[in-house]
Amino acid sequence: MTGCQTLMMCSSHSIRITGLSRLTFRYGFSANVITDLARTRRQPIQGCLTYITIEINSPDSIRNAEQIELLDLFGNILVNEKIQSNSTYSTLYSTLRKFEPPLSGIDSNGHRFQRLSSTAVTSYIALKPVVHVDSNSIEIKVNTSSKIQCHVQSQLPYHVQWLKNGQLISISNYSAQINTVELLINEPTEMNDEGLYICNVTSTSGYDIGEINVDVLTPPPLVQIIPSKSLFTLINSTVSVDCVVQSTKDYQLSWKKELSSSVLIETSQDRTAVLNNGTLKLINIQKVDDGSVFVCIAQNEGGETQERITIHVQENPYVYVYPQTLSFSNQWNVTLTCVVTAGIPRPLLIWRRQNSINPIEQSVKIRSHNGLLTIMMATKDDEGFYECIGSNTAGEDIKTAQLIYAEPPLVSTENSYILVSPGQDVDLKCNVISETYPDIRWFKGNELVIRHQTSPSGLLHVKLASEEEDSGNYTCFVQNTVGSSSTSIRLDVGSKPTIHIPVREVQAEIDTQVQLVCEVDGSPKPHIVWYHNNTERQFQSDDRSIMIVTNVQQSHVGTYTCFASNIFGNASADINLIVTMIPRFTFESNGYLYGIVSKSLFLPCNHIGLPKPIVHWLRDDHIMTLEHDRMTIDSTGSLTIYSLKTIDRGSYICALYNDIGQAKQLFQVDVY
Repeated sequence: MTGCQTLMMCSSHSIRITGLSRLTFRYGFSANVITDLARTRRQPIQGCLTYITIEINSPDSIRNAEQIELLDLFGNILVNEKIQSNSTYSTLYSTLRKFEPPLSGIDSNGHRFQRLSSTAVTSYIALKPVVHVDSNSIEIKVNTSSKIQCHVQSQLPYHVQWLKNGQLISISNYSAQINTVELLINEPTEMNDEGLYICNVTSTSGYDIGEINVDVLTPPPLVQIIPSKSLFTLINSTVSVDCVVQSTKDYQLSWKKELSSSVLIETSQDRTAVLNNGTLKLINIQKVDDGSVFVCIAQNEGGETQERITIHVQENPYVYVYPQTLSFSNQWNVTLTCVVTAGIPRPLLIWRRQNSINPIEQSVKIRSHNGLLTIMMATKDDEGFYECIGSNTAGEDIKTAQLIYAEPPLVSTENSYILVSPGQDVDLKCNVISETYPDIRWFKGNELVIRHQTSPSGLLHVKLASEEEDSGNYTCFVQNTVGSSSTSIRLDVGSKPTIHIPVREVQAEIDTQVQLVCEVDGSPKPHIVWYHNNTERQFQSDDRSIMIVTNVQQSHVGTYTCFASNIFGNASADINLIVTMIPRFTFESNGYLYGIVSKSLFLPCNHIGLPKPIVHWLRDDHIMTLEHDRMTIDSTGSLTIYSLKTIDRGSYICALYNDIGQAKQLFQVDVY
């Protein structure tokens, strides 16, 4: 409807007028201004002030809605109220109170409009309040302030009367929107605050009550553990823990062991016991008990009280120091170690010098950490006793280590060479200078001397010296805790020379070189002289035990005597030299000889050889049988054939033999 129109009707009935417009609205009643129509009522409650909220569905067609009117069935205005738009939701308008009116205002074109709701609005009569309680009987703790509650359903404002055992104790007024009312019982006592509490809720529509029976409980027990909170005890000990309980009512007492903040378990029966008076007895405390928490629990009708005690297991410290004695020399780095072998809590370790009350101070030279004491570039001033102290709350333990300053030993001997006779006793002396008691040992070669006795002063007593067993190089080895030194002595046990001739008869080829060997033993080393056929012969080598004969000739044949001597005696031995030569012929021949019948023929066999060769003549490879009446062999081995015959033709061989070798000369003889 555009503009203002007037329609006159006369009727006893209500008239519904419908116009053609896109503008519609919804409405609802509520006790407070709200922005959600779903939370409003379609009808107001009789006798209650109310807001009305309107939602216009076509906000673009409206510039502003101004007021609402409430009309009766005869068109009379009952209420006329201004309305205003919501600052957040532009489609919502609300007024202060009372029923649904027609809606009027100015549209987007500047024309006034008026819209009526599609149905009539009537109020309804509110119901009486309804009261209910969570429980008709509750328990509260003495001296602990508590609240009791009634839950109220009321469409109208109401007031509440609280009565205790029929006596009024409180009156309060509430709006219909408050659904729960409370009564504070401040620091209740059993005498003053126990009883039946009534919540009487009254509105203009009626009343209802709720009943709550309040029981004030006795306070939980008071618990005190003696000793309090913590118990420090030595390992392997047995201790008792008292749990003192104060309660106005009967109570129950128990002990439990705490595994975690929320887990308690029963105490074990093997090493714990609870006495009749509630005392907890801990038997044979062990390391595993350290940190254990035991809980004393006292419970009565008012609840339970827990009190905890923590067991701290202690053990007297015990420390071990090594090395307990340490020798050192100048500029050494020295380390002493102190370790904890027992102690709870873990002992603290410190080092100090004996007779000093202060710990050793750290420096560039001295370092102490975790029981390790190190002295860098130590000198004689660092010699002395050092104490390692391990301490904890149970006590302390002290162990001592000693640093001893020393220099490496100095060793010397008066004689580096000693010569004795066989069977004689002799002392090998080793002069030792050492600040500490050294270890003195004698070695012969690389083997420790065990055949003879060594005195603490370093004297080696060789008894009944034997050349075979005792001659040799001896070393006196001296060692102390910081170093070692040594010196050597040569001991020779004298003996007369002995001679061993590997080959007593030597053969040598003429014009060659031969060595005659004479193996000589003796101490001191024997002097050797060679003789040839009792005539002294000069040496041709540095080794006098070997006689070298060069360019052997027949003149070298004979007896060679090796003569050895020292201060203890002499010995001699002979070697026979035999000169040999392979047989050879002393003439030259082409091997062809010619003879005349009845004449003589000379077949030469002149030769040399050592030993003297044996001569054999062969004819046609067979040993000849001499015809003595016409064949002869002279001293040179030559063959002469007399009165030649033609049967003497053939091959003749002169064969020479000795121990060294052989030689043959072939002749081819022809007779005419």
